[in-house]
Amino acid sequence: MTNTLTRLLLTAALCGLFLLSEAQERNAVSAPDPAAPRMPADSISRDYRLDGVVIGTQRPPSPLGSIAEGRFRLLMRNSSALPRFAGSIDPMRILQLMPGVQTAAEGNSGLYVRGNDAGQNLILLNQAPLYAHAHLLGFFSVFNPGQVASFELSKTGGGRIETAMQPATVVVQSREETGVRWGVEGDLGIIASQATVTAPLTDRAALFLSGRRSYTGWLIGALSPKGEDDLNYRLQDYDATLAWQIDDHNKLIVNSHYGDDRTHITYNEGLLGGRLQWYASVSSATLRSELSPTTHMENALYYSRLDTRLTASTTGISAQAPSSIGDLGYKHSTRWHIGRLQLAAGLQYAYRRIRPQHIASDYGGIADAGRGPRYDTHELAPFLAATIPLTHSLTCDAALRYGFYLLQGDGRIASYRHASPQPSLSLDWQVARGSRLRASYNYITQYIHKVPSSNISFSTDFWMAPTRRTPPQHTHHAALGYFAEAAGGRLNFSAEAYYQRMYRVLEYNAPLTGMVNNRYELEQYLHSGDGEAYGMEFMVSYAGRKFNGWISYTLGKSVRQFAALNNGLPFPASLDRRHDLSLAASYMPGERWELSTVFVYASGGAYTPTRDLYIAGGSFVRGHGSYNGARLPDYHRLDLSVTYWLRRKPWRSGINLSLFNLYAHRNPLYISWPVLVDEEKHEYQIHPRRHYLYTVIPSVSWIFKF
Repeated sequence: MTNTLTRLLLTAALCGLFLLSEAQERNAVSAPDPAAPRMPADSISRDYRLDGVVIGTQRPPSPLGSIAEGRFRLLMRNSSALPRFAGSIDPMRILQLMPGVQTAAEGNSGLYVRGNDAGQNLILLNQAPLYAHAHLLGFFSVFNPGQVASFELSKTGGGRIETAMQPATVVVQSREETGVRWGVEGDLGIIASQATVTAPLTDRAALFLSGRRSYTGWLIGALSPKGEDDLNYRLQDYDATLAWQIDDHNKLIVNSHYGDDRTHITYNEGLLGGRLQWYASVSSATLRSELSPTTHMENALYYSRLDTRLTASTTGISAQAPSSIGDLGYKHSTRWHIGRLQLAAGLQYAYRRIRPQHIASDYGGIADAGRGPRYDTHELAPFLAATIPLTHSLTCDAALRYGFYLLQGDGRIASYRHASPQPSLSLDWQVARGSRLRASYNYITQYIHKVPSSNISFSTDFWMAPTRRTPPQHTHHAALGYFAEAAGGRLNFSAEAYYQRMYRVLEYNAPLTGMVNNRYELEQYLHSGDGEAYGMEFMVSYAGRKFNGWISYTLGKSVRQFAALNNGLPFPASLDRRHDLSLAASYMPGERWELSTVFVYASGGAYTPTRDLYIAGGSFVRGHGSYNGARLPDYHRLDLSVTYWLRRKPWRSGINLSLFNLYAHRNPLYISWPVLVDEEKHEYQIHPRRHYLYTVIPSVSWIFKF
């Protein structure tokens, strides 16, 4: 604990030195006029010549567009000063440094917001739901930074009523500007390489193409602690966006994404091994129309699919566990602006086909290759929303979304119907210039379940449709926040308190011997219960000419209660973390150098420990302690990134050195309890074993933009 606090103080001191250097500079230049021409994100200043007159503009403000109202917006065009990992700026890694977003351990690809489970968060990529937002082990997200324009998180679930289908929502928009020039940007590194090509088709149409490929297997093998588990892994993903300004009032955007991940893992010296492969694809077409200066309409069609296949083997047993989910949907919204009054109306429809995880094994010498159950569902949700100015300083946002759900039965599965109103209400009061108070309440019904297969969100998690035995989830969410800014908007502060009450949350509790049994039935291992989450969030951010940084801290608690688990007593959720601290800073001492650092500290996640071991019927049987009654060690790490720009104008080229987990702290992925034989004493013993993926991960990358 002393070492951890020492590292924390050193990191805070580093941030203090950056702030001191910023304060010693001459008075900061005021923020640029919003109407002024935007400059490229990778430059410190740029001159615009108009009829011989030279107008100088300064570097744009922080890329953290907004941290108010329970929302966070990241603008990728201003992101060059943000911390880099493996040479690139990953928006999901930046998102995990925000208050209320739990720090996930290595190997965990889940997104956890305000005590939610990973399946209680909706991620939309260009209007389409994305069911796999991260590659295996959480190394990279699927979002190529050269392809993404903006990245917005709503922690309240009701930030945008047309997208509020789950308690927390992430909205990702790809680039869609027209009138662009030919160009290519990206980075080439020892862990992964990626590139984005900008291709103008006409003055009114442009095409954006991105691709990425990793070769992390050899690096992880070289950096993993000696004697630990063997891991081989690779990924690739591709994106394409077509933006076409049809006329002055209509714009069409067509997007497509495809990702492919494959891995092979061996545990316990070859006694347990497995292969995991999954494909994720998303396509969408959106038409935006301006019917009048005060009326705008948007229509979107999308298709999203995720297929996974896990193959596991141990002594005398092998099994496969395939699963898939596919969506075909339509969205419509119309918005009206009448003075300060804003109105919106629309609807959403989704046809969804789910094949939950099905076990095909050779347990007992009998092979089972059945396809398992199939769930076909329909979801329809009309909505109304209004932003009403009550006074000059008080604004009310009110919305109502009504969800209709239908599960089609096929003989094995009974038909099921459900309908639920989902209201949303918030009040925004401008207390004084630069400070605001905001209170909100949201009620959300979620017509889809994500079933975790372990205490960490791995790519073996799968989706499940609500049925009579596993009804839809319901969430009450309330929040109260205070937001303030100073120093011309360069210094921002936010403090929020939140409370969530969750009903019909799922927990999966299937042992390996049950999963490989041919009599395995999924629903007998699914338990439905309630949950509760509450906490406080704080964040301070500063955006200067040379220094950018922020500190975020979350004090929270998340518990679950199931009649069939832990004797009916409440227990901590798997990702319950009492403390979650993040510090990020970037400093530009000159035009060629960029330095950035990230430090994170979080309480250890909960897990169920093995308490004892005994033999029954010739087989080993483990006795477990209380459900999620033990904690992993506290998680902490320090990252460092240094970029030297060889050239900044007219094209960009630089070398980046990144060190992930600089002081090589061993953050365990999980703890196992292997059985050891003491031949001298003729007895069996069990000892905990911590599994690590790696210690420090270095990366060298060439960053370019032509």
